[in-house]
Amino acid sequence: MDDLEKAIKTLNSPGSTPSEKLKSLEVCELVVGSSEGWKICLKHFNTGTDDDIRFWSIGSLIKMIGVFPGEESKTGPCKLNMDDKKVIREALVEYLRDGIRMGNTKSYLKNKISELYVTMIYVDYPENWPSAFLDIISLVTAHDWMPDMFIRILCTFDNMIVSNIGMQSAEEISIRRKIKDIMRVNGDLNHIVQAWIFVVSKHKNQTLNKDIIELLSSSMKMMESFIDWIDISYAVNNEVLSIILSFLNPIDSPVVVETLNFLSAILLKGMPPKLKIQLFKDLNISYLVDNQITLNIKNITPDYFQSQILGKWPILENPETIISMEQRSFGDLYKDFCLFLLTFRANFVLKVVNELFFAIKNLSSELESKKTEESDLVAFRTGMEILETLLPSLNIILSIESSEFMQIKQETCKFLTHFSSVLSSTESYISRLSQDLKNNTSFFSNFVSGVLFALLNALKKPDSHYFFQTGGETEIDLPGVVEQGKNSPDFGALFLSLLDLKPEIVCEFMDMIIENITKDIQSMSFNQVDSVSFLIAKFGQASLTEKKKLLKSRNTSLSESKLLISSHYVRFVGSLLKCSEIMYFNCKCYNATESGIHREIFLRNSLLQIFRNFTYLVGSNCGGSLNIWNDETRKILNEILDILLSNCGFLNPHYSISYQSSKSVVGIAKSFSNYLFDYIPKLVIVLRSHETLSFIFKLAEKGSIKDHCIDSFEIGLGSKSLNTICEAIGFLLFSKLKSRSSLSEQQEVVLQYEEIVKPILELSHKLIEQISENSSRTDTKIDLLKWRSAMELVQMISSISDTLTEQVSALSHLWRASLNTILLLARSSNSLLISESGGFQISVLSLMHKFIRIIGPEICNYIVPICNSFLVSLIKPDNIRQKEFQGGKYSEACEEISHLVCHLVNLYGNSEDFTNIFGTLIPEIFLYILKLWLLCWPSPASLCNIDERFRQTVLEDIAFSVEAHQARMSIQLSLLKIINQLSKETITLELLVKLCSTEGEKMNEAKQILNQVILNPVGVTSSFGIKSYVNLVPSAFLFREALARIQNPVLCFLISSLLPSLSTPIHWLEYNGDRHLFSDQDIYIQSVEVITSIYLKVLTFSNLSSSSSISQELEKMGIEVATSFLWFSILNNSHKEEPLLNSQLALFRLLIKGEAPLVLIERNSNKNNKKQTQIGQKYQQGQDTNSIVVPQNVVMVTRDLVLSGTKAAFTQKNSSLVNNPDAISFTRKSIYLFSGYHYFVLLSFMPGNGLLDETFKLLNEISQTIDPQFKQILRKFIEDYQSYVRQVL
Repeated sequence: MDDLEKAIKTLNSPGSTPSEKLKSLEVCELVVGSSEGWKICLKHFNTGTDDDIRFWSIGSLIKMIGVFPGEESKTGPCKLNMDDKKVIREALVEYLRDGIRMGNTKSYLKNKISELYVTMIYVDYPENWPSAFLDIISLVTAHDWMPDMFIRILCTFDNMIVSNIGMQSAEEISIRRKIKDIMRVNGDLNHIVQAWIFVVSKHKNQTLNKDIIELLSSSMKMMESFIDWIDISYAVNNEVLSIILSFLNPIDSPVVVETLNFLSAILLKGMPPKLKIQLFKDLNISYLVDNQITLNIKNITPDYFQSQILGKWPILENPETIISMEQRSFGDLYKDFCLFLLTFRANFVLKVVNELFFAIKNLSSELESKKTEESDLVAFRTGMEILETLLPSLNIILSIESSEFMQIKQETCKFLTHFSSVLSSTESYISRLSQDLKNNTSFFSNFVSGVLFALLNALKKPDSHYFFQTGGETEIDLPGVVEQGKNSPDFGALFLSLLDLKPEIVCEFMDMIIENITKDIQSMSFNQVDSVSFLIAKFGQASLTEKKKLLKSRNTSLSESKLLISSHYVRFVGSLLKCSEIMYFNCKCYNATESGIHREIFLRNSLLQIFRNFTYLVGSNCGGSLNIWNDETRKILNEILDILLSNCGFLNPHYSISYQSSKSVVGIAKSFSNYLFDYIPKLVIVLRSHETLSFIFKLAEKGSIKDHCIDSFEIGLGSKSLNTICEAIGFLLFSKLKSRSSLSEQQEVVLQYEEIVKPILELSHKLIEQISENSSRTDTKIDLLKWRSAMELVQMISSISDTLTEQVSALSHLWRASLNTILLLARSSNSLLISESGGFQISVLSLMHKFIRIIGPEICNYIVPICNSFLVSLIKPDNIRQKEFQGGKYSEACEEISHLVCHLVNLYGNSEDFTNIFGTLIPEIFLYILKLWLLCWPSPASLCNIDERFRQTVLEDIAFSVEAHQARMSIQLSLLKIINQLSKETITLELLVKLCSTEGEKMNEAKQILNQVILNPVGVTSSFGIKSYVNLVPSAFLFREALARIQNPVLCFLISSLLPSLSTPIHWLEYNGDRHLFSDQDIYIQSVEVITSIYLKVLTFSNLSSSSSISQELEKMGIEVATSFLWFSILNNSHKEEPLLNSQLALFRLLIKGEAPLVLIERNSNKNNKKQTQIGQKYQQGQDTNSIVVPQNVVMVTRDLVLSGTKAAFTQKNSSLVNNPDAISFTRKSIYLFSGYHYFVLLSFMPGNGLLDETFKLLNEISQTIDPQFKQILRKFIEDYQSYVRQVL
């Protein structure tokens, strides 16, 4: 073994060390780089016995040739001269002739030899090696091992030269094109095809084994690839077609898939449409599909498979071929075989039908642009005849019952939908196609009817489709007709396209199946009924489309021809209603509280869709004067309502059916409210018959409920069925009230309101009294059910009231009584209820939103006591001692309070009623939300079970957890939203500004809470706690102390919100990810803009500019501290926060120049109040301008305060701490590390750069400080920034 052989073995040995491999690599590289290296490699290839050495030698020869087809980065000029390459070629051909050496050559080495052979073709063919293909072809018939090498070389040729997509250069493209052109001209292609025929013919009749199967598979794949660039005549001839036909039978053929792919490649080859149609005719594709590639395999029975196929199947099951088939155990080989056969045949049929149709379309398009010849018309008719024979095969695909066929069915569905839409199109080039078919009436009848029957079969669903998951009412309106999964076929679209194409045929078909199903329902399966209901629902959708088209055409004639689909649909619905077996179908599915196969739910929802389509069709809600409202449709509508209100609808024990039915009743009530006044008493009776309301009656009467009924009761309370049916009652009552002109008639309707609402109120009061009487709290679960039941009752009343579109004074007493009930509910809440309810107590406030609109400003008198009771129940001492962290629940409560107050301010903020309650409501809510904010810091009392030695550490771990921090951020944002809403209106802004200088008991208590949060929220006083606030660096703590010195709690809270992480220093949190996860941009923006609005109002007070103590009055407003925190906020910005930056700029402009955006100045205009949080975006986009509104003497004072606050932010107040690294504030570190660059870069690209100059003037003034260290840092920061901006600009 020479040095090269040793080096190669060392490189391939897994036990070699890195140093050994490095030395071996050097040896190999020396050989490859030498001028005689190719001879050494050729010698080892010819005479070597070790496969690894021969493999390396062949690869090195390719490398030394220097050309790598398809790999542009490696390809260069050939490194060997003509004589050297000739020696290599001769040695290579000689090697292929040697039976002994070829017999011992392994497969991977044969592939490498093929790569060398093709590389030599690329380099020398045809100039220096014109016989390249003949040399290999001549060996095919002479040696048994050569057919395999012949196919390998051709496959490699295709991969490296023909199909390689890695080529880029024009030169390479030219070489490839030249090689293929010469092959066509000099006959090499003909020799290759003849040799291929010989190889395949020789081996197809031999006894099958793995090697022969692989050879035949590769042969068919090779020709499939070649067909794209060779002449079609090489494939369409008797010899090749004979081979194809012999391989199509999967019983004997091991390469049926490769053959189908080869045949597809022939049919899909690019050519003019007329030639393509002729090709389909020459191949007699209709015969092939009907006989050789048939989708009907009923003749292959299990017995036939057992006797004729099973013994061969393991051999035929070529793993490289059946790549899409799931490999199962040998437990169901018959099913595997049938699936294998159908899958690939169906794919083939779909591809060729699609190809033929597009050829016909293209031919039709060509005929529009040129003079028509007889041959063109003949080709067109021929194509249509072939297509007509192929289309029924697609119906078979749709009818195949297997979940494995979803993808194929989806594609088939798409094609048939497109085909139908093309036929019904009015485009000129399609008209010829459509006209030709219309002359053939049997085509339409056969095609449409065939697809419709296939659809019926395809719509059969497995049991798994009817699985319903419980856990709350479904938000899917129609789970029974919604296909699941992105690969599911759109059968609905296909049906609608057929209906658009030939409505009379589809109507006749629907007439037939509906007649069958209604007359012989007993013989029908559930799947058949469900499929028909799906089609009827889609038919209803088409009727709505028909009506809309007529409305657009402004032709309101109701002739039968113009309303063909709609008139049929009305008749279908009437027929369906007469079939009681369908209407009142009950499959006795699982209990409503359990998940499982619930067929009834899916069928019921299909029927609901049918009913809804009918409602939309006959109603006048589509607009225009066209409607289909007559005695027949009125009768049908009444029958629909009866079903919807029966045990199969609203009264059904399953919450999904009940809820969906009640939604349909609401839809009918909205559309036909003036015709259904007589239904109001029936709706009330049905409402009282509902199972959930019956449970509520029993609970109020007996004080308890049986355990086995509790689950159904709880689901019923959360299903919204009762509320929805009350909404329908409300619509009818209000319509009836509006239709009455006299006071006496209106009073009758008011009495009807009272007859409905008062019993509900009395029942809710009875339940609340029982909760209050249970002072011992012995059965909290029953108390919670009573509380929720009372809530459900009030929600029913609110649903009735919510249908009013205007205030009705005669009904106000009912709504006031309902508000009093809500107040009782809020007061009856207690800690145990809150902890058990899982958040349901928050819905007390959600009810208020409906009454806010109906009652008007008078609602303000109820808001204060209800919010008070609600918040007090959360902050009771026994609630605070809850062992589990309640932060999430507190944040939800604050969001609900915020939403309610904002709604109130938005509607009635400028009213006198709101002004009267402002001084009570806002301070109280402000205080209680701050108390909840403080409760998001766990107290030592909550850790009573923890060893006292570890209590402090555990306390801090909980207090500074991500969950606690996010809860505090959410509460902070909720309070900011309230304040922000107050700042949007002129009157409420004045009230807010006044509140910023107000003192009182509640404001003082709020200030104490803020001080605790800012200075030491956990109450940890020891000096050794890791996260104790007393251990904060003094420089950082100084800013907290300055913030705490602001007397007004509202201002203090707003300024602290400029940096939301203040309450929890970022480095104390345990989290992974982006630091801005905890810095909610919305908090930043709202706090900045609210402060801007407040300061603008204060600074523009006329009394301020004439005051002798401007400085003292403005210091109380916290401008100096706000400036420091504004800088902290700016330096904490991320590069994505441009709106925030613009808001910060607006505040700086106000304080430095006395300028304010017009959107703030024109606060009295309602048009400018809709998007107040978008000031920054408007400013950035140039949609807003600035005006100087602050008197100059006031601006001078605010500048001094801004300068002082800026100095405080950027300098140390304690000079003794300058040299202490631990005492450097995070702001100074940010400057030192240039963290603020992104801010300044953004600033430089924004309009209004005057602020940039003003800011730098301030910074230059600050840099004159006596602190030399900071002066140097700051100046360096400015210089580097200015240099950076110059480079950018």
